[in-house]
Amino acid sequence: AFVSSLVWEAVRRSILATRRRECHAMVATGIATLYRDNLDAHRHALALHLARSGRPGDASVEERRGAEILERQQYVEGAARSWERAVTWLAEAGDPGMASDEAWMRLRAGGCFDLAGDPVRAEVHLQIALDLSDEAMHPEVEARAHLGLGRLNRSRGRGGRAAEHFEAASQVVFLGRRTEAPLEGWAREVAVHAFEGLGRVLHDAGDVGRAEVQFQHAYTLSTGDAALEARALAALSLAPLRRGDSDAALVLLAAGQPDLVCRN
Repeated sequence: AFVSSLVWEAVRRSILATRRRECHAMVATGIATLYRDNLDAHRHALALHLARSGRPGDASVEERRGAEILERQQYVEGAARSWERAVTWLAEAGDPGMASDEAWMRLRAGGCFDLAGDPVRAEVHLQIALDLSDEAMHPEVEARAHLGLGRLNRSRGRGGRAAEHFEAASQVVFLGRRTEAPLEGWAREVAVHAFEGLGRVLHDAGDVGRAEVQFQHAYTLSTGDAALEARALAALSLAPLRRGDSDAALVLLAAGQPDLVCRN
C-alpha cells in the first residue's frame, strides 16, 4: 500500500512517463523505417517523437533538416518556427560545444522571422546569433548577423543603428586580411550587401554623394558575380532616379538584366 494518494500519483506519473517515452521511441523508429525513402516529408513528426522519447539532440538534427526544406520551399513562417524548435531541443541536449550550431540556427531563424514580417522575434534571434558568434569564434555568423540587424533596423526607420551594423559587417569581412587577393564566397557576398546597405541608409538620409561611393564599392567587389553585380547596379541607379535622369537609371538597370534580384 502507498502512504498517500500523492505518493501513488507520483509513482503513476513516473510509470506513465517511462511508457510514453518508449511509445514515442517506437513511433520514431517506425517513421524512420517506413518512410526512409521519402523522409523529408516527415522530418518534423520524426523530430517531435525523438524529442519526446528522450533524444533531443537527434530531434534537433531532424528539425534542422526540416527547417532547411521549408526555407527552400519559401515557407518562411513555418521555417522560422522550425528553427526555434531545433534551438530548443539543442539546448535540452546540453552539448557543451553547441554555441556554433545555435548561432547558425538563431541566424537562420532571425532571417526567416524578418521575411515573415515579425521584426521583434527576428531581432531577438539575430542579436543572440551575434552574441554567440563571438563565443563560437565564427566570423561568418558574426558578419551575417550584423547584416541582418542592419537590414532590420533600416526597415524600422533606425538609420543610425542600421549604419552601425552595416559598417560592422564589412569590418568583420576585412579584419585581419593580409592578402590583396579578391574576396570570395560568403565574404564577398556579405561585403557587397553591407556596402549596398550602408549606401541605402545614406541615400535615405539624402546624402546621395556618400551613398554613391558605397554603391561603387559594392559594384567593384561584385565584378564577376552576375547576381551581386545586378544588385549593385540597381543601387547605383538610385542617384540618377533621384535627380530625374531616368535614361541613365535605365541604362544601369538594363546592365544588370536578366539576373536582377533586389530584395530590400
